[in-house]
Amino acid sequence: MAQEHVFIRPANGNDAAQLALLAAQTFHKTYADFNTSADMDYYLSTHFTPEAIAKDLETPDVNYYLLFAGTQLAGYIKLQVADTPYIEANTGLEVSRFYVDQAHQGAGYGRMLMNQAEVNARMLNKQVIWLSVWKRNPRSVNIYTSLGYTIVGETIFQLGSDAQEDYIMIKRL
Repeated sequence: MAQEHVFIRPANGNDAAQLALLAAQTFHKTYADFNTSADMDYYLSTHFTPEAIAKDLETPDVNYYLLFAGTQLAGYIKLQVADTPYIEANTGLEVSRFYVDQAHQGAGYGRMLMNQAEVNARMLNKQVIWLSVWKRNPRSVNIYTSLGYTIVGETIFQLGSDAQEDYIMIKRL
């Protein structure tokens, strides 16, 4: 059997509907069991609609990259120029969303997307890539650690009515 062609490309306004669908599905699969349906519905309806994604795609200093396996959208990463109190000012690129569809996990696609973040950070002359990750998601914490990220602090991620504790992780380039 022939191997699927895998590639990453920048997202554009024409991708908003397809990206919103994958974003909502992956977020729901990852977090629905740990949150109320009301909180999930609110978050999905405010952050993962085609309109919300289209608005994001028009925002300066925000970039989405889409990973395709053949013709299927298999994952994405959202990068934005942003700092955190845990790094020097004007040095950071944030990985604000990063998901690979469950059916495609374990194929190295996540590593490819995180490599794209490093390429972008270097192009933008950023010295640090950072992200927040839910403390109750040890699998993701372990993945980021294996990619060279270290825990440097904590923050709160507000999911509807639930204030969730996240780690801030950084990787210096």
